[in-house]
Amino acid sequence: MFSTRMTLSVMALLAACTFAGCSQVELEFNAYQSAKKSFPASARENTVAVVVGSEKGEPLLQEEVGGKIANLLREYGYLVAPKEEARYVLSCWFGMDSGKTYSGVMPVYQPGEHYTSRVRTSGGHWRSVSYTLPGYTEYVPYSYTIYCKYLSLTLHDNTPADPGQPEPDQSNQPEGDTAQQKIIAAESIIWRCSCVNADDSTDLRWRINHMLIASFDYLGADTPRQKTIKIGEESKRVKELVSLRSPQ
Repeated sequence: MFSTRMTLSVMALLAACTFAGCSQVELEFNAYQSAKKSFPASARENTVAVVVGSEKGEPLLQEEVGGKIANLLREYGYLVAPKEEARYVLSCWFGMDSGKTYSGVMPVYQPGEHYTSRVRTSGGHWRSVSYTLPGYTEYVPYSYTIYCKYLSLTLHDNTPADPGQPEPDQSNQPEGDTAQQKIIAAESIIWRCSCVNADDSTDLRWRINHMLIASFDYLGADTPRQKTIKIGEESKRVKELVSLRSPQ
């Protein structure tokens, strides 16, 4: 039977094993800016189309994410346009893995109980005596699962495909948005970012908000190395972004 202290130890272990914690979401972020192409300024002529795809091919969530991206672009001063009319395309790709479970046994030391009692001495007097029982170690099993959520954004020129080039092979591609799965020509890429979150949450829909906030904070920037970004689980910015879910 578990003691109270042992139960608290298990709870502390599970809390420590959860990467994001209950108050902040931790993200690993990288952004890359082309050395040959400048990031377009927020001018009306620099129209941007939004194309969204996902690993599981979730059309309604893709539509929701596309609406949020379009609204964020407008907040940054860009004009969002249909793909056939836009000068640039901002492609988004997101997904979540099936999780990785970690389990084992953790030694938890239980200190011995401390007691105080009164005893009679040989002289017939009473005095207090304190003593501590020996401690012992219990081995507590634990198990937790970490899910990796990811989102990438790629801004590229909206150039038509070269008719002389063959269509990319999609036979081994996952189901999802066909346009998103097509290979983006390297020479057309202006900016790209990747954002990864690993914790025990399976709520990809909620985590996308945190990843979009981080990505747009560095829109057009180049990070010399991977950055660790922390955003409040229920921050005001996240809640504001949740309301920006209307389609384009």
